[in-house]
Amino acid sequence: MMSGYNLKQYWAFSRVKIKDIYVSPDQRMLNVILVPDKRYLPVCSNCKNKVMRVHSYHKRVMRDPSKTFIELRYRKLYCPACGIRNEYHDFIAPFSRITKRFSQIVFDLC
Repeated sequence: MMSGYNLKQYWAFSRVKIKDIYVSPDQRMLNVILVPDKRYLPVCSNCKNKVMRVHSYHKRVMRDPSKTFIELRYRKLYCPACGIRNEYHDFIAPFSRITKRFSQIVFDLC
């Protein structure tokens, strides 16, 4: 069930769509589910080229500031140049469990 929160105004996700946003029962955490936007071809995380063939679908949960957790449903791709690679997203580093924005906040605080 979609809640009344509109996250788009706070963070412009690229190449993904917000499928669902919900608040935990104790109202302490915001959970966001992102899915690939089918209007765009996926991009290889290694060479940054657009790729036609999808190998499989996976999900990763990552942390964002302000007690927000993001569940990203991403694709593994058959890249003609690189082989099987993860889909590239500009808001998260490969294999990371925190967003680039959260990483920058922690860096700034140090």
